[in-house]
Amino acid sequence: MRVEIGYLTNEQDRLRLSDPAFRDVVAEGILIAVKRLYLLGEGDQPTGTFTFADVLAHELAKAE
Repeated sequence: MRVEIGYLTNEQDRLRLSDPAFRDVVAEGILIAVKRLYLLGEGDQPTGTFTFADVLAHELAKAE
């Protein structure tokens, strides 16, 4: 699997990639995509609405 979120040779991509908030959004999206691909569970929210906080809360609730 390969994920390309931008190129450092592209000025706009480089600016976005240098923003920690943008990198957090990308990382969260990748995490959610992998979770939904391999760990689909009952009650999962529709694609695009599951945040990292939701995943963490869900996983912590399952551990209790």
